[in-house]
Amino acid sequence: MSGKFVIGLIVALHGSEAPRVERKKAEECRELRDQWSASYHEKNAELAEAQPVANRVEARRKQSADPKAIDLYGGLSGIRMNVPEFELAEGAILKATYAHVMAPYMVAFNRPVGDAAHPAPWRAASGGLGFDIEVQLSLRADSRPTPLDRVGTVRWLLALLRLHHPAGIRMPILSDIDFSQAASSESEPIFWPLELSPRHLVIENPQDYEFILEETLVWLRTHFGHSEDLLNDSRFGLAFRALDACHSADTLSSAMLLIWSALEALYRPGQPGITKEAERLHCDAPVQ
Repeated sequence: MSGKFVIGLIVALHGSEAPRVERKKAEECRELRDQWSASYHEKNAELAEAQPVANRVEARRKQSADPKAIDLYGGLSGIRMNVPEFELAEGAILKATYAHVMAPYMVAFNRPVGDAAHPAPWRAASGGLGFDIEVQLSLRADSRPTPLDRVGTVRWLLALLRLHHPAGIRMPILSDIDFSQAASSESEPIFWPLELSPRHLVIENPQDYEFILEETLVWLRTHFGHSEDLLNDSRFGLAFRALDACHSADTLSSAMLLIWSALEALYRPGQPGITKEAERLHCDAPVQ
């Protein structure tokens, strides 16, 4: 457990009284001739005094962080790479990594005062979210590989990857810090949530799609630059967005409606039997 995290807990529990509480513990340790513990609590008292200033600096950094103007790191869940990294364009790289991002439920029972954290008691509750991030899509701040904005570029690359490699891939979060460097970074990572809802489309034999194929990486590098022409076509743009949205639908029936909408957008002004064809695809599709 890092010292920064410990100090954060101490300040959260004791608020402005944290330095006084730690110095009292240091005095008690000195009376017991435990100099190591006394030094430890004295250091905690000093850090607790500096914590509010550090918190304000960090808060300003987070408030000013703009995903359209900084390095972005998208964490991909549900897929792995069998190569260390693959450059899609200058400044746009897919890279193997690992991070388990978790959001357990914690409950506080007292209202906070001002900008301080909720005072104790806190209690853990069952449930929460968790994702294994095993591939990272990074986009350097000065990289503009498509005419889309930077978040739009990340979403476009993700959608193409899902289209060519049907493994239930999703991107739960965007980060401002490389996942492989987050553990040692002095700054706390900033996360922007993208796809946190449970996945309802389940493929058969997921082990067959565990790794991104090299041919998929090459295909992605070849075709991702055509985003503007394709998405500006009203029929294709609607179909593509509807098809990609089905991956995060709340229910299977909602996902199927999105798939039908994609088919109808492509085949408008309409061909007889399009709904029946969609129903046939639904019956044959390897989803649960």
